[in-house]
Amino acid sequence: MQKPPSSLAEMKIENLKTVFCLIQNNPGITRVELTEKTQVTSMSVTRMVALLKEANLIVESDPMTHKQGRPAKHLYVQRETAHFLVAYLDVDAIVMAVINLNNEIIVQETIKATELSNMKSYVHAVEAVYQDWIKEKRVKRDHQKKIVFICPGIIDTLKGEVVLSTQLGWKNEKMAALVHATFGQEVILGNDVKSALLGEVFCEETNKEANIAYMDIGYGVGVALLINGILLRGTNNSAGEIGHITIDYNGAKCQCGRKGCLDTVLNIEALIRKAREGNREIHKVEDIVEGYRQNQPWATGLMEDVSRYFSIAINNIIYAYDPDKIVVGGKLIQWFPEFLEIVTASKDFEIYSESIENIKIEKGRQQERAYLLGGALEAQKQLLEDIFR
Repeated sequence: MQKPPSSLAEMKIENLKTVFCLIQNNPGITRVELTEKTQVTSMSVTRMVALLKEANLIVESDPMTHKQGRPAKHLYVQRETAHFLVAYLDVDAIVMAVINLNNEIIVQETIKATELSNMKSYVHAVEAVYQDWIKEKRVKRDHQKKIVFICPGIIDTLKGEVVLSTQLGWKNEKMAALVHATFGQEVILGNDVKSALLGEVFCEETNKEANIAYMDIGYGVGVALLINGILLRGTNNSAGEIGHITIDYNGAKCQCGRKGCLDTVLNIEALIRKAREGNREIHKVEDIVEGYRQNQPWATGLMEDVSRYFSIAINNIIYAYDPDKIVVGGKLIQWFPEFLEIVTASKDFEIYSESIENIKIEKGRQQERAYLLGGALEAQKQLLEDIFR
């Protein structure tokens, strides 16, 4: 878990992040309004504004006014001061974008990844597209301040390693060193689900003290958590790896080496594999969706099984973490829009209705944009921390 500020220096950094976020969300906000919202002294706000201006991250301008007296100065983010290259790597595709300091996507592209064989091929594919963007003058290299790579699995952010990604088939891969050698810049590595959670709730003031669980169902299944507004990471940055909890001791063997993990029954490939037992013509999620809409027995039976496993997972999340809200996202939700409605209306889900009664369960709003925004927010965080280094 990210610890609350334990020193004066850490408190200053957190206050600076809060002020910057308020300026992002409230273009034209004044120092007086910042003082009211942050509940810190006006002198502290003045110092933080000065630091942000000195770093060229914000600008302060006088409004046009005809009233007597000195007009209040308004604050805005210098959106083009810093750009972030963010690449989200998944089994079937790479989604990459350049995002400015105001969380706006400058350019975005999706690369087919089904024929990429290893980590090096993923990194080189991102580099090739980025070089094309520069040649086409869609982005400027000198605006590029941070690079972020996001992928599924357990990520050691300090060592810059992908410890284990069962989806991508990577183990103990030194990604940070490879990206640095390729781009000539340091890289921020991130877990996809944690990034998606940040992207879903980014800079919303109502989430600062919230307890939110984000469940991602794609080529794997994972959970990320905000506890009292703080991202839960765990000792090894592996908190929320719910895909590897055991739900059936006699179940199928998981890619992690154990048997009966949730990941063996609740992800895209597991669903397709199970669906093909009833219909050999099934090759993708859209085929399952069509079969369910046509009320095909194999499809309705499959969704009964999936509803049971989903309900077990949700129940475990609720009793383990006691969230206010659970957001469900990922590619399965994107490709199967009715999924959440189907499983929450199931008999298995009703069994746990007492534990779910006061908890809001909703579909993610940002879709694949969540991973990119979450990566950009991590980059912004480091950019602000750099001010004190």
